This record gives sequence, C-alpha cells and structure tokens, in this order.
Amino acid sequence: MAHLKHYASLCIDLCRQLGSVNVLFVYLLYKHNILEGLLNGDKSLSCWMQHGELVAVTTSIGLHRELTAASEPPTLQHEMKRRVFAAVFNIDKVISTFTGRPPMLSQACSSTRLPLDMSDEALLSGDLLAAAAELDSHGWNKYGRIYSTTILRSRTMFARIRHEILELVQASLEARPEQLIEQARCVFLAEPI
Repeated sequence: MAHLKHYASLCIDLCRQLGSVNVLFVYLLYKHNILEGLLNGDKSLSCWMQHGELVAVTTSIGLHRELTAASEPPTLQHEMKRRVFAAVFNIDKVISTFTGRPPMLSQACSSTRLPLDMSDEALLSGDLLAAAAELDSHGWNKYGRIYSTTILRSRTMFARIRHEILELVQASLEARPEQLIEQARCVFLAEPI
C-alpha cells in the first residue's frame, strides 16, 4: 500500500507543478488522504495536515457552493462535483469524530446538494434526463437499488447530523471554562483565609 501512496504523491506533486487544480485533483487528494490514514493512522499529524489541504483545495475551487438552481437538469459536471464534495464532507466528519478535532468544513457555509441516486453507468450514459426521470422527488432511485451513490447520499445525510452533534459538543466545551471559573471563584470565596 505504501507504493500506492508514493505514486499518488508523485501525481499530486505533478498537479501542483502544473497548477492543475480541479475536481479530479480533489478526488486524488481525497484518496491520498485515505491511504495516509491507513498507513500512518487517522490521528497522525500527517493525515490531519493532508486533510487540511484537501479541505482547502475543495473550498478554493468552490465545491462547497452550488450555484445552480434545483430545477435545472442534472449534468455530469455537477453530479461529479456533488459526489466529490459529499465524499470530502463525510471524511471531514469521520475524522473529526474519531480524533476529537473540530470539523474543517462548515455545514452552514456549504450549499452543495446531495448527489442524485443513480448508477455510474446512468451518469455516464449521456442521457441524464432519462436517468433523472427514474428518481423520486427527493433524488432517490425508485427501484430500491443500491449504488455507490446510494451509500454516499446516506452517509452524507448522517454526516450532516453528525456535524450538528459535533457543534453541540464544541459549544458545551466552550461553555465549560465559564463554569470552571465560577467554581474556582466559589472555592476561593469559601476559603477561610
């Protein structure tokens, strides 16, 4: 697996030298980050730093913002952006939950919709309108089939909830110092001297 990571690193270096920053580069960084976590652990500093770069590049090319109207017909480009952003959003919440570090991607600043629940074959068929007609009003396929995007959509929905939970945990940690100061003041005032 180390050799895969090495070759992925070479590809990343080449993209950096060429200034090639696009959705495919983000996907390469995403996969490289997963390899880093497998080899050195999700809690390692190197994994966290690579995750930071992944989030920085994701937001720098605007994957967190969707500017198209929901009523517009789907395109391959939009669906690929949605899929990649959903994967990055998910891994951000998983890493935050596992390490106890705050999430790097804010849900409040993300307007990208969920990817549609269609197979890769349907996405690449060239007839996205026909494929979209096979979806219900919420973007799920009507036939109960399980695609990689089905799982990605589901995980992203749960990641959104996880993000809210992480915000609650963070908020309670921020409130705790005030409680500790008040406790210290009470102890100080109760001292006999």
